[in-house]
Amino acid sequence: MLRGVWVEARLPSRSLPMRRSLVLPVILGLGVAAFAQPAVPELLYYTFDEGLGATTATNLAVPGAATTNPSPLTGLTMNSYGAFGRALTGTGGFAHNLNTGWVPSLGTGSWTIALVLDVSSAPPGFAGGFQPRMYVFGEFSANQFNCCVGPGDPTMVRLRMGTLFPLANAMNNCDILGAADGNGPHHIAYVYDRAVPEIRMYLDGVQTGTVAQPALNITGTGQNAFALGAFQTTPTLANGAFIDEFRIYSRALPSSEIASTWNVSLAGAPPPFQANTPECKLEVNAIPVYAFGPATMSAPLNFPSQVRVESSTLFGGPWDLGYGIAPLRVGGSGALVTPGNQVINLDITDPAFGTWFNYGTLSPGFVNVTIPFTPTVAGALSMQMVIFDVAIPDGFRLSGPARVTMQ
Repeated sequence: MLRGVWVEARLPSRSLPMRRSLVLPVILGLGVAAFAQPAVPELLYYTFDEGLGATTATNLAVPGAATTNPSPLTGLTMNSYGAFGRALTGTGGFAHNLNTGWVPSLGTGSWTIALVLDVSSAPPGFAGGFQPRMYVFGEFSANQFNCCVGPGDPTMVRLRMGTLFPLANAMNNCDILGAADGNGPHHIAYVYDRAVPEIRMYLDGVQTGTVAQPALNITGTGQNAFALGAFQTTPTLANGAFIDEFRIYSRALPSSEIASTWNVSLAGAPPPFQANTPECKLEVNAIPVYAFGPATMSAPLNFPSQVRVESSTLFGGPWDLGYGIAPLRVGGSGALVTPGNQVINLDITDPAFGTWFNYGTLSPGFVNVTIPFTPTVAGALSMQMVIFDVAIPDGFRLSGPARVTMQ
C-alpha cells in the first residue's frame, strides 16, 4: 500500500512502500546557477520583470529599435507571474497598452516575432463571435499590422495586415490554432523569410504551418507607435490574460533556434514552474502539466484517482516521485534551480516531504505506469518526478509539478 500524508493509494497488484530516495537528495544541494544565454533580439525584447507596481517596461533588445525606453503602460500591470518572472497582464477594456514608441520599420527584410501568451485566466467567452476577442499587438499606420485572438476559432491566434480594406502587399493571414486554448501559457512565433517569401508558424517550439506571402513591406508612417496588448482602441488584453518574453528579431530564426529558445528566458530568469517533456512527464487524472505552469486539479474524497508517469525514451533506470503537502515553490522566488535550468518546485524543507522509489525492491528501473490512489482525508498534495538521464549535463530530468487538492 502506498501511503502519503494525505493520501491512501490502493494498488491492484502489489504493495509499494514509501521510502527516502537515493535520487532526489542528489539534487537537494543545488542552488540557482548561472547559464550561457542565447543572443537577445535585435529590435524589441521585453521581459516585464520590473516588479510590483511598475508603470514602465524596459526594452532589453541589442542594439534595440528606436523606442521610448522605458516604455509606459496604460491600464495594464506587471504584477502577476508569467512564464518567467512577471508578465504583462490584461485588465480588460479598450486602449490599454504598453506603448513601445517604435514606428515599425521592418521594411522588406526578414523578421521573427515571438512571445508567450496565456488566456487561461481570462473570463470565459471574453468578447467572442466573428470579431477578434482581443488584440495582442499592432500598429495601424503600418498597413494595419496586428495580431489578435480569433476571429472565428476562439483558440486561434492570427497575424494579419490590411484587414479593414484591400491594401497593396497585404499579408495572407497566419493562424496558429490552439495558441489560445486556455490550457496554460503557449509560446508562439511567426518567422517571415523574405527569400521564399513565406511566414512559418510555431507553437511551443514546433512548426505548425507555413503560409506563402507576397513581398511584404512593414513600415509605419508614425501615425501611431507599435503597442503591446492593444491595436488602436480595439478590445485589448483581456482581464487576467498575459504576454511574456516578447521578442522581435530583424532576421528569420531557423527552426533550431526556435526549438532551443521557446521555453527559456533570454534574460536568464528561471521559469516559475518546470515543464513536462516527452522524456519526463507527469499527469494527475489525465490532466497534464502545461508548458509553463503546474497541473492543478481536484481529487474527490473516497473516489479513485490516478497519477500517470511517462517517458518516451528513459526506461530501466533510477527514478522517483517526490511529494509533500507544502505549496509548490516558484522559480525566481524560492525554488531551487539546477545548472541545466530545471526548476525543483517541491519544497524540500517540508517536514512531510517524501518519495516513492523504484517500486521498492520489486522493480529496479523506470517503466511507464499509472498509479491509482484514493484520497480519504481533505488536504493538498504537491508532486514532481525525476528520472536519471546521463545524456544531459544535469544527469537527470524533472517533470512538471502538480498540485492536487483533495476535497
